[in-house]
Amino acid sequence: MLLRYVKPSAAARDSPSKSEALQLRVNDQRISSSVKRPGEDIKRYISPSAKAWNINEAVKNDICLTKINNNPDEIENPPQIICEKSADYGLGETLEKKSITLKFYEQAKIVKFPKSLKFREGSNQVIECSATGFPDLYVVWRLKVSYTQ
Repeated sequence: MLLRYVKPSAAARDSPSKSEALQLRVNDQRISSSVKRPGEDIKRYISPSAKAWNINEAVKNDICLTKINNNPDEIENPPQIICEKSADYGLGETLEKKSITLKFYEQAKIVKFPKSLKFREGSNQVIECSATGFPDLYVVWRLKVSYTQ
């Protein structure tokens, strides 16, 4: 996920504010702040509580946010990422605000499958197979048939 320091709108450029701050939050928890002052480098602050996220601010005007570990609760309750730009060192009015909701998917994985089966022609047989994944999935059985001429 890449978040970019967006150029202020015309209204924001015309405002008397000479500094602005970019705050990055996950749900209601601030994980990073960047303060931009005229004629100075951007000062960046990363919250110690941002342990589940890797925040890479190596590129001057970009913030790259990477999820480090999976929290099973986040699959059903996906986090909302909020990026907010404010005037006056982040204490003034909100100049711009964007948010996205992340959705996590768990790759399907077969966890129970018989290695070999023997059937008698004409008999009934129950074959069990189970899989995990999110969103909910279902298993389809197909008979591999090859045709020869």
